[in-house]
Amino acid sequence: MSFSLYAENTCNDLKDDVEHLACYDKAVAEDENRNASERRKHEINASLKNPFSLTPYRMNYILPVTHNSSANEAPFQDFFEPGEGIDDTEEKFQISVQFEPWGEVGESGITPYFTYTQLALWQVYNRDISSPFRETNYEPEFGVRFNPDWGFLGMRSSSMRVGFNHQSNGRGEPLSRSWNRIYATLAFESGNFITVIRPWIRIKENAEDDDNPDIEDFLGNFEWYGIL
Repeated sequence: MSFSLYAENTCNDLKDDVEHLACYDKAVAEDENRNASERRKHEINASLKNPFSLTPYRMNYILPVTHNSSANEAPFQDFFEPGEGIDDTEEKFQISVQFEPWGEVGESGITPYFTYTQLALWQVYNRDISSPFRETNYEPEFGVRFNPDWGFLGMRSSSMRVGFNHQSNGRGEPLSRSWNRIYATLAFESGNFITVIRPWIRIKENAEDDDNPDIEDFLGNFEWYGIL
């Protein structure tokens, strides 16, 4: 979202032309004085308030060619004809959006949210088996976000989320793969630099119901990354 679009969303409720122009000029001036993190937060908030826009959550991307030499073919063996199999080359893309249908709860500083992320691994070049989607992961989340004022190594906290995450490939047995977790996401910033840590705790299942018993060995228990 451009600075001018942010200003327009900030002032679009004003009907008087003079007030609208004054508000617009003030919003643009304020926005130019913000650092990258502040601009991003204001742009996201403006987008969330617009019922006709889709607000990104995680990264949205498409990779036309990716290479995977260790795809698990075992679940598909019963469906392959002799000589068929999973290609090492495939397409990968992700769609991720967020929603805040109720906005802030009173003046509590707490805002409920919902997110939806879908990751697809597409055997688009594998004509021998009719170019299927090898895997599609569905990942809805819900929780609350707020803005604590904490310090960490000279940086200030900019936002925190606490929520529930479900991840599944949407298939029935024996191909089903799913798990649930409780997570917290905490962002700290200094100027244009942002660091984000996201630990989680898996919700345990009965052994007979658990179709992902070792997923933590591969995904661990947290994410930690920086943005500059």
